[in-house]
Amino acid sequence: MPRSAAGPPGWGAGPRPGGGTGLGGGGGGGASPEPEPEPEPEPEPEPELEPEPEPEPEP
Repeated sequence: MPRSAAGPPGWGAGPRPGGGTGLGGGGGGGASPEPEPEPEPEPEPEPELEPEPEPEPEP
């Protein structure tokens, strides 16, 4: 079965981007009847930086 050219992208958020082999239109992205929402990445907690002690001036 020959690969078709990059056809119109499949409807929905398919598992593949358009332009490849997939279930979408032509060689577009695969069609997803129920597109899965991308999970939002949890923000990484910023490490608490300890303030560097200022060097005391030598007398």
